[in-house]
Amino acid sequence: MFWEAIKKVSDADLKLVDEGYYVVLAHGDVAGHPSGNANIDAAYDLLTTKYGFSKKCSMASMSRGTLSLFRWASANPEKVDSIYVDNGVCNVLSWPAGKLVPGNNSIASGAPASWADFKKKFGYKTDEEALTTKESPIDQLEPLAKAGVPILMVCGSKDKAVPYEENDAILEKRYKALGGSIKVIVEDKGHSHGMKDPTPVLEFIRKHTSAPTKQTSAAVNLQTWIVDIHTDWLKAAADHANIEFKNGLATPTAKTATFRSVLKTFDKRRNAKSLTIDQSAIWHNWVPIPHIGPSNLGDAPVMLAVGPGNYWMFGQYGSSQKRKGYQSKATKLEGYDVALKTTPFPNQYDAPGGLKKGLGGYHAWQSKDMVNWVHHGPVTEAFSSWVTTAEYTDGKLYIYYDYPNDQDPHLYIDDDLTDGLPGKNMGMAFKDPSHGSDCAFIRDLQGRFHVIYEDWSPLDASTHSWDSPLAGHAVSATGIGDFKILPPAVDVRTKPTGKFGEYPHPHWHATDPKKYPGKPAPVDIPQHRIKKGDVRAFAKYEIHEPEQDAFGDWASICIGGQYYLFADYHPANSGIRVGWFTSSSLDKPFTFCGEIGRGHPDPDIMFAEGKFYLATQMSTDYVSPGPWVETVEARVGVDTDKDGKIDQWTDWTEVKESYDYIEGFSKQVAKTQAMMDLSKLPAGYGFRYELRLTDATENKSKPILDAVTLAFNRPTADAASKPYDGSWESLQKMPVPAWFDDGKIGIFIHWGPYSAIGYREGNRGYAEHVPKLFYEDPKHYYPYMKQRWGATPPAFGYKDVIPHFKAENWDPDEWAELFEEVGAKYVVLTAEHHDGWANWDSDLTPWNAVDMGPKRDLVGDLGAAVRKRGLKYAPSYHRERHTGFFAKEKYAVHSEPRPDIAEEIRRVPEAASLYGPFSYDKAFVDDYVARWKEIQDKYHPDFLWVDDFPIYTRDGNSVRSGTMKPEIKYFDDQIRRMITDFMNNATARGQEVYCNNKGGNRNWPDGVGCLEKDNLKLKVIGPKWQSCTTFGTSFGFLEGDQYKSVERVIHEMIEVVSRNGNFLINIGPKADGTLVPEQVKRLRAMGDWLKINGDAIYGTRYWKVSAQEDEHLAFTTKGKTLYAIKLAKPSAPFIVEAAAGWKAEDVKSVRLLGSDAEVGWSIKPDGLHIMPSSNLGESQFAWSFKIVTNADQHQPNAIIAEPKQMLNQTRQIDLDGAPK
Repeated sequence: MFWEAIKKVSDADLKLVDEGYYVVLAHGDVAGHPSGNANIDAAYDLLTTKYGFSKKCSMASMSRGTLSLFRWASANPEKVDSIYVDNGVCNVLSWPAGKLVPGNNSIASGAPASWADFKKKFGYKTDEEALTTKESPIDQLEPLAKAGVPILMVCGSKDKAVPYEENDAILEKRYKALGGSIKVIVEDKGHSHGMKDPTPVLEFIRKHTSAPTKQTSAAVNLQTWIVDIHTDWLKAAADHANIEFKNGLATPTAKTATFRSVLKTFDKRRNAKSLTIDQSAIWHNWVPIPHIGPSNLGDAPVMLAVGPGNYWMFGQYGSSQKRKGYQSKATKLEGYDVALKTTPFPNQYDAPGGLKKGLGGYHAWQSKDMVNWVHHGPVTEAFSSWVTTAEYTDGKLYIYYDYPNDQDPHLYIDDDLTDGLPGKNMGMAFKDPSHGSDCAFIRDLQGRFHVIYEDWSPLDASTHSWDSPLAGHAVSATGIGDFKILPPAVDVRTKPTGKFGEYPHPHWHATDPKKYPGKPAPVDIPQHRIKKGDVRAFAKYEIHEPEQDAFGDWASICIGGQYYLFADYHPANSGIRVGWFTSSSLDKPFTFCGEIGRGHPDPDIMFAEGKFYLATQMSTDYVSPGPWVETVEARVGVDTDKDGKIDQWTDWTEVKESYDYIEGFSKQVAKTQAMMDLSKLPAGYGFRYELRLTDATENKSKPILDAVTLAFNRPTADAASKPYDGSWESLQKMPVPAWFDDGKIGIFIHWGPYSAIGYREGNRGYAEHVPKLFYEDPKHYYPYMKQRWGATPPAFGYKDVIPHFKAENWDPDEWAELFEEVGAKYVVLTAEHHDGWANWDSDLTPWNAVDMGPKRDLVGDLGAAVRKRGLKYAPSYHRERHTGFFAKEKYAVHSEPRPDIAEEIRRVPEAASLYGPFSYDKAFVDDYVARWKEIQDKYHPDFLWVDDFPIYTRDGNSVRSGTMKPEIKYFDDQIRRMITDFMNNATARGQEVYCNNKGGNRNWPDGVGCLEKDNLKLKVIGPKWQSCTTFGTSFGFLEGDQYKSVERVIHEMIEVVSRNGNFLINIGPKADGTLVPEQVKRLRAMGDWLKINGDAIYGTRYWKVSAQEDEHLAFTTKGKTLYAIKLAKPSAPFIVEAAAGWKAEDVKSVRLLGSDAEVGWSIKPDGLHIMPSSNLGESQFAWSFKIVTNADQHQPNAIIAEPKQMLNQTRQIDLDGAPK
């Protein structure tokens, strides 16, 4: 029912809005307490009763919001279409408990304050008691599974706050056990939100939306029609023959099968884009073939594709008996530029390296065509003959061998496979935590090395072909050392008995007696040719029952993101053969899918010459064209005249997947989906497709369909998506967004390289302006710079302060959590101040936070953190005053750099783009607009915040009066277009945005955005306005600043809100990213007050008067409720004079927020008399009386709109923060 923002790269939620979905944010309790359900109930009831929305909703959550989602969903499963969770907290023992709680077996970082809150809300007195809780989402799944609610989860493999294995993995396992439908996508990331490509999320939401077309326009504007689960297939089928629908698949039951879809209709004409068909990942399409590769290659083969036409096999060099009497000859082979010799083996040749003496280990053969093989000689030695797998990266072979056998993968790195010599022996690559090894290595697309290895701890491997039901998984960035153990890739263990046994290994003690000490065998062990008394090393294992299947000698490959594992498969009561598994992610458990052939295989797999080769140590190998099974034919028809009949069909077309190499990867194979281009099909009002399936193989594979997607081009945006025509007049009609009008409280953050200074002469004024004061007031500041940094301009200037701005202790999530806790509803961070420094990842200036200083995207990282908590976000933009900041004349159309600035630029030319330009010429204006556009496109701000434009009223300009120089006329025109683009761009995404109108003279015509000034406090009720307010005298960090009292801050906030204003309170963090304690103290005090009195602030509107000074009262309203907020302790009765004329029946009740004490009241001719109790409850600094009446209290015509009258008696300060 609510869809929290996913704005990392794509606005997935706004794409759904484009399609007719509505986004509703409904907060439950942050600890998942049932009391939070009331808020979601209220939102649900409002939407379904008053507005007629669907009775079922799609639910979404991020992080700890997942606790409240599952609490409500499990109580109301009949109201839920689907659930999407992004890095969600599924297990409170992981978060907030974590590893900090004694006795809790967790790897999560934990959150002590949130854990304390959880215990308090659920009534747990001790940690020990709380650790027995069943209040996690993982404990609330049964009602959802019974109701058939599908779940999609996206999480990060590097998430230390909410680890996958303690959250998503447990929930997935339990939900599947309950029969629920769930998909988990594990990405290579930490605790961050959103997907670079949100398509899976969008498709999931669309697919599981049950609302009929008349209730939502989603069906009309749908970009894709997806059929991929059981109910989809049933709904989509108009008719079919010889097809069974089961487990989300469409499986042919005969040699041929057909499927015809229903007619998908639209109210408006649409253009079909493509038809895409996905088959099941099940891979039975294997054909047995004679032994591939060199005929004398012995032992278990290892294969590696280095690239197209460059294939390698590794193995023992077999018998040379045929060489007797054979005379080799010099020869040539296409593709090889070295001298070759013929051999007695068919299609096999010796290169110079192949003529060198063998070393008792593995040899290398190369082929360009999988027919002819060139022998290049040894790549390992006798002690390293137990080769298990190989990988290739950066021009080097990584060949892994067990040492001793079935233990600890070791590594050679070889940068020349043709020299007939082993590469550099790197020693142990991975310390096997158990016994077994016989591993597979595969690099993921991030280049990390994954190892899948045998773990013999659960069985007697000696009786199971030295295989196991358990396959471990670990990952390393380099492939040698520093491996992180991950959850098992394969785990088919039966029940442990708690009993243990042991078995001998024939090689360990003989190979390395120090590491593997032996003991005499107590009895004869014939299967290993061990006699009683023979000394062998023994291994311990836990006995499991019943008997277990075992797998080993792993091999791996990935096709289009689908991972496959091949292995020896030794069933509990049968002979050995190849078994195989698959998974959509290396970070998820693999599923057993089937078997291939018979015999002891020790397999390996390689993609070569457009085919997949599965090699074994037996005489039979296998080849496959890939998982795709032929033949699938399709055609698509269109209804062009809306009569419900197909007017034109495409030709029948065979579709199939294709595969290709991925440059730089040996075991990652690219997949091109089976797709039919529909661009030539005419537009229409309805579409239908037909499929013909023919099993053209001679094996047990079938063309089993997993999904069919009919995609449409995005509808052309109409004029409604661009409501602003580029004129000031149209911009004056911009509405005040509800989130802004209701939110009231924002956090402003001034942070940049100037934060590393933290000083201002006289300790008053705006510290963020000190960079220019360095050069304006050298008499004072140069000695300060000399004392602090040992140099002055031009040798050391503001550019040299930037390295001191590191943000090394910054945690954006901590900031965002604080802002949410103190009651802020939106956050404004300086993207660029007057100094020319960019706090974002900019491609337009090198002077940015990613390339210098902090070396991270401050704007992007904070945006992600606050938005996942439901807060609005606006990077502020102050560049309009940059031309004069380091110039001789501050507010001139054309100026020049100050002398020492000019000299700095002469010495360091790159500094010109930081300090300059110094004129409002076209280049500056175009760059000004381009920088904002970059912010707009990358971060989708909810608010366009810009600073004063002093040039508009200086140097002969009076822009709003129509007098301006040509350069400023161009500037103003471009600004108008910039605001128009911002508004239209957001409207097209369905995003409600707003802007400010800064300064006493206002930048824009009145009505364009909200009026705003620094520390503004109107004395009257004005049109929507905002006060950007400081706790002290500076916006940027100022050491030893003088701060307002908590009481004064709270009173200012109340007065601003009562007069139709928003309170944007500023903080100035330190350069390292930590917050000033005095500022945090005041924020928390604000938050404490708002927790009690928030009803009198959020969502309120002004009354007919804003204040009653004699009683220290301020007023707000909300519907039929009037709030009288007392700014002095209400120790005596008082009168609300503006209620004069009310009747007794006009008032229903009066109570004090934060107190249960009864409040006396009466209506008299002079107004509403209120008699407070002596019990004033928990509030401090101001007390809010809630007066419920019988009539709406908001008075829209109470606004004073005339600018001079509105700004009369407001505080006057200059542009540097000094009082006038």
